[in-house]
This record gives sequence, structure tokens and C-alpha cells, in this order.
Amino acid sequence: MNARVRAAAVSVLAVAALVAAPVNPAVAASCVKATTTGASTCFYPTGEKVTVTDTKSDGRRAGARLWFRDDEGYDYTRLCQNTKGYNTTVTCDYDFPEDWYVRMYPGTCDGSTVDCNVASNWKWGSYEVAYT
Repeated sequence: MNARVRAAAVSVLAVAALVAAPVNPAVAASCVKATTTGASTCFYPTGEKVTVTDTKSDGRRAGARLWFRDDEGYDYTRLCQNTKGYNTTVTCDYDFPEDWYVRMYPGTCDGSTVDCNVASNWKWGSYEVAYT
């Protein structure tokens, strides 16, 4: 086994070990949902789109934070924000590597008091795992 294939295999095992319950690739075409107070998120592995719905009229924006690790061990995150307000949905379109596990965290942020482009300013819920 060459070094690149071995590194990819180790990275896949490391990412799989980090997730609570791996998603069955056979059902990867469906929406993977994650919700928290004020936000409902859905990741569509086929097409790699994320929808974020603001579910609470509280002045906070809703969002989804997506995390994955590539085969060389680098971590990547994407942040999809819904700034349109209560009872609206936005769609973000991403390009993730194929055959990877992606963690999706739903969350809310008060953009009137903090910079919502900083992940630590969000209140994150529990994550769900999708397979691209």
C-alpha cells in the first residue's frame, strides 16, 4: 500500500472514530437533519447543499457549521448563515470531497451583539453526521 493510500485510510479511520454513529452510505442521498432551539438544518449529500431554517422569532440568526477532515489531516469548516429572519430558509451550496464523513452542527447567533462570522460566537447544538 503506497503512503498516500495508507494516509487516506488512516484519516478515514480517524474521522470515523470521531463520529458518534456513522451514516449508512446506502441512505446518503436523503436529507440529514440536525435541529436546536431556533434552527433547523438539513444536509443533502447528493449535491452537497445545506438548508438552514430560522424556527424561532427571537432576533437571532440561524446557521449550520459543517466540519470535515481531508486525507492529509487538515480540518475544514463551512458556515451557512440564515440572516433573513424567522420562518425563512436559505440554501448554501458546497463542494466537499466524495466519500467523506461531514459533521453538521445547527446553531444560532445574535448578530446585533457579536460577529457571527466567528464560530465561537454561536450557540451550537448537537451534531449529526452525513456521508458525501
